[in-house]
Amino acid sequence: MNRKILQVALWICVLAVLGAIFLLSAQPGDVSTDLSNEFIGMVFSRIWPVYSTLRDSEKIALWAQWSRIVRKWGHFCIFATLGFFLYAATRVSKFKKISKPAPFTACASLVYAASDELHQRFVPGRSSQFTDVLIDFSGAVFGAAICAAIFRAHRLIKNFKKKF
Repeated sequence: MNRKILQVALWICVLAVLGAIFLLSAQPGDVSTDLSNEFIGMVFSRIWPVYSTLRDSEKIALWAQWSRIVRKWGHFCIFATLGFFLYAATRVSKFKKISKPAPFTACASLVYAASDELHQRFVPGRSSQFTDVLIDFSGAVFGAAICAAIFRAHRLIKNFKKKF
């Protein structure tokens, strides 16, 4: 694949993830809760056949139990996606002022995580939590580490093939 096309595609992915994070954070609290509950219902209806026979009150209790876990994993996963694409885009672009994509990715993700929580403070029904910043940051570092491992494996395989 042409390097320029890859660079553009990766930066488009970064912007798409940033946009998704912003849009999800802009949802009012009740809309965000409904989205989480729909996700929980979708998952449970596929893995637990009894779910469809539960009364509404039982489903609401189940949603309340799982909502926090789903939300925190959602934070982690979307920021892992951001970390992955941001690391890849930075690494492939080879900016002269950014010699090390890992620290750049970590810092940029931390700044975006903090600004995302600040943004949520102004959305009706939402709150800003320092623990979410830490979860977001952890997800971004995890995503960047996965991407770095893929780049490393690719380089090792390429060097191995050169020897034989």
